Amino acid sequence: MTQWLPRRIDQRLLCVRLWLALAALCQVIPGGVIAFFPSFALLHRMYRNWTAAADIAYRIAKRRPVFVESSTSSGDVLEFYSARIKTARSTGALMLSIVGGRLSEGINFSNNLGRAVVMVGVPFPNIASTELAERLAYYEGIGGAQSATGGVIGSMGPRAK
Repeated sequence: MTQWLPRRIDQRLLCVRLWLALAALCQVIPGGVIAFFPSFALLHRMYRNWTAAADIAYRIAKRRPVFVESSTSSGDVLEFYSARIKTARSTGALMLSIVGGRLSEGINFSNNLGRAVVMVGVPFPNIASTELAERLAYYEGIGGAQSATGGVIGSMGPRAK
């Protein structure tokens, strides 16, 4: 969610619909379900709204426990999540994590650990980032010498010419 999202849709309605979709997935998918969010801020905002809606929280929690990655958490969340799924007669678990976070990079969610993966939003890069500006300038410089369209970026994306 960015600054312009409140003008387009009601954020509470978006949260409710997300949690209803996750509740429906958790009812039919065995094993682990992982939901990735683009930022900790969005994850925590959505989680607060979810816990405020007790009926929706109950739908998910009665079926499986929910594990939430935090900016300060270590590998404990993954250990508890894995242990819950590997338990005999387990109904599975739901893990909420961040794209690019500790639990999304380099971990193999094989078999029951990741029966379903849900991407909530798209983690767009920060347009004001100096690193992104330098990277775009570099690629445009390389492509500018090779192409008449103005570089690798050419006429694609938000920097369309």
